[in-house]
Amino acid sequence: MRRLFALWIGFVVSWWSALASGQTQDPIAAPSPWLAPRRPDGTTYSPTTPPAQPDAGAADATAASAPATQPASAPSTAATAATTATAATTATAPTDAAAATLPSGAAASTGSSPTAPASATGATGATTTPIASRANTNALGALPTARRVSLTRGRLRLLDTSFAGLAGRSSGQRVLDGIISIGAGGVMFGSSFLIPPVAGVADLRPWLWATSGYLALQGIVNLAWAPARERLSREYEALPQGTAAQRRARMRFGERALDDMAADGHRRRILGGIANIVATGALLAVPYHDTILNGTPHTLSLTDAVVLTYGGVAVILHVVQMLSQSEEERLRNSYFQQLELMRAERRSNPG
Repeated sequence: MRRLFALWIGFVVSWWSALASGQTQDPIAAPSPWLAPRRPDGTTYSPTTPPAQPDAGAADATAASAPATQPASAPSTAATAATTATAATTATAPTDAAAATLPSGAAASTGSSPTAPASATGATGATTTPIASRANTNALGALPTARRVSLTRGRLRLLDTSFAGLAGRSSGQRVLDGIISIGAGGVMFGSSFLIPPVAGVADLRPWLWATSGYLALQGIVNLAWAPARERLSREYEALPQGTAAQRRARMRFGERALDDMAADGHRRRILGGIANIVATGALLAVPYHDTILNGTPHTLSLTDAVVLTYGGVAVILHVVQMLSQSEEERLRNSYFQQLELMRAERRSNPG
């Protein structure tokens, strides 16, 4: 009974001391009072705590403040400081080794960069860049940059775009216009025999015959007179571009071809407009030759309104055609505008 009471007293005293100190005893570090050694009379020894290890700073301070008459304490203090420094170095060594051996692709695959190790912080508190982050930065910096295209190649690309399919489109449109013009002349010539002459009304058959002949002639001219853009575009596409000299020659030929095509388009536009206006005026004189040449009075009718309206609209269309730019001129102007924009962009971004 006395032994049980002594054990209970020891258990209460040990836990009370732990609560009073504000710490929770580690059941492994601190032995249970039930297993503590006992005195011969049955009571337990009072619990003791292990002495605290002095840190390196305190050891250095103690060594510095120790009097000279105690030589034996200096070696033990220095040994304690060396042991503490070795333990700290050993604790941070795995972290440094792990950071140093970390592959560069590990941080990229996980999406996060490793934190700086404790030993990377210097005396001033500055943190160095981790090795994995530097590897990722070097990998990103080694990516190939966009190669700048030379001005000659840029001009060749613009010329290729301008001449692409030009000969085929021009030839197809020219043949279609010629066939339509010849067909319209044939329809007008055939319809002249379907209109019977009416007394008191001007005879339209001479005007229809003249107009149908002019339309057929215009279609034949379109089929026979090919514009310069068809020939020059085919010659440009046949030029080689394997070497630098061949590319420069191709570029110079393409720019001269654009100027020649624009000149040919301007010439065809002016000559065609003048010819069409003169031909329309001559066709209007066919049904009214007696009134114009002999002064015979003529009474206007519905037929006269159709003829005059057709002639007036045709003259207006030919004048607008003369004042507007041809397809070749628009193509040449578009090329040089894009070339000027390219040069301005290269001047603004010289790198």
